[in-house]
Amino acid sequence: MNGDAARAATGDGPGCIARIQSSFQDFTPAERRIAETVLADPDGLVLASVTDFAGRSGGSEAAVSRFARKLGYGSFAEFKLALSRDIAPTGRPVHGDVELGDDTETVVAKVAAGNIRAIDDAVRRVDQAALAEAARRISAANRVAFCGFAGSAIAAQDAMNHFVRAIPNAFHFVDPHEQTIWASLCGSGDVLVLCSHSGSSRDLLELAQLAVDRGAFVIAITNQGGNALAEIAQLNLHTSTREGRFREEALTSRIATLTLIDILYVLVALQRPEEMAERGEAIRDAIDSKRVSGPRTGSLSAPVRVRP
Repeated sequence: MNGDAARAATGDGPGCIARIQSSFQDFTPAERRIAETVLADPDGLVLASVTDFAGRSGGSEAAVSRFARKLGYGSFAEFKLALSRDIAPTGRPVHGDVELGDDTETVVAKVAAGNIRAIDDAVRRVDQAALAEAARRISAANRVAFCGFAGSAIAAQDAMNHFVRAIPNAFHFVDPHEQTIWASLCGSGDVLVLCSHSGSSRDLLELAQLAVDRGAFVIAITNQGGNALAEIAQLNLHTSTREGRFREEALTSRIATLTLIDILYVLVALQRPEEMAERGEAIRDAIDSKRVSGPRTGSLSAPVRVRP
């Protein structure tokens, strides 16, 4: 039994449906038909034999067995066991996409379940040693920059807002030219953290390669499965999510990334408790001066008192 299969047998690692969704683009046409059959009716396949499974997917028994092994399971039986763990008590798939005709209650349940599962899969999927190494690199860095585009830019900005409380010289850049300028001036001792669900943005790939060429250490937070960014980065922290039909740039991918960022931040803060306390106090004092004080209840027209 290989490592992935061993983790599947004990319930560790990403769920079966999460593996299928995150690897979907890498499947062959025949494998996609099998994957679509699973995603369309996972609860109906839990008790199916390999012959029934093959018939429903339009493939062969051998193709179904190969599909299970490609996902990291040692046998078709282990694949079905993992699939059974992904079925909600109601019989609805935990990772079911929102569909036309879903009522509000169903949408709430599917979106919430997808976000919860994204966090769970990210935490179980991530390499603990890689997390520790990333925290060590960030803590010891001369400068750290966080970059991303679109939805991932939100995660990168949140990372900077976190880490500026624990380390000096934390940066966040949105404009590609500013990112390029920073990377062109970086060197040994600098760290570039790139957030990208797809790992395929041309600007981000060029940025990563430039930073590597200049001697910086590049950390990528990206979805599992092969992508170009993961090939360039020296260290990868993987999430395990997939965009849905009605959730392009889905919150699930961002919430998984934000979870890993939170973990990284705490790991770094634990290495720098004195500096963390000093910087945190300075930030709190400054932020307090920006706040107003006034009555918590009563008329909306009550005067607001600005702190001196």
